[in-house]
Amino acid sequence: MTSVMNGAGVELTLTRPKLPAPKLSRPRHPELRDATMSKNETWMTRWYWRQVGGTLIEEFPAVRRTQNCGQRLLDGVIVVGGKHHIVQHEEVDLTDRDIISVQTKASRLGMTVMGQALFSLHLLERFNPRSIKSVALCSRTDSVLAPIFEQYSNMEVVVCPEENRPDPELE
Repeated sequence: MTSVMNGAGVELTLTRPKLPAPKLSRPRHPELRDATMSKNETWMTRWYWRQVGGTLIEEFPAVRRTQNCGQRLLDGVIVVGGKHHIVQHEEVDLTDRDIISVQTKASRLGMTVMGQALFSLHLLERFNPRSIKSVALCSRTDSVLAPIFEQYSNMEVVVCPEENRPDPELE
């Protein structure tokens, strides 16, 4: 609380409202404690993974934090044709594998998620996969942006239907 005097000499008490903490799910693996994902997007990434199969790596560290570089976590990387389960990034070698990069946004397709999808593809090239497809996963498409994004053969917009959202009571 802060007290201030207004122009009429009346003391006013100002309080800063408490903001609710963001709703974050706990990571699946203890080693990923600092890599929490939004509950609004985790279910979408997993929905897409169930559609395509393969091995899912959540919160894939494409770039490690250093003194001169920020950490870059990708929402998901799917190893096409891999065993259908979720693993930690240390458990999979992406060399010479076909992979899908997934960048998820629980809203309409926009420039931010499209940029994340584009740069994710380039960041993953350092892992020497055979091929990379990059998916911008969103809750609604955009009739202007989607066709531009999908002009590139390895870029795709996927819309996750809201009716696939899990019941929070069951989680």
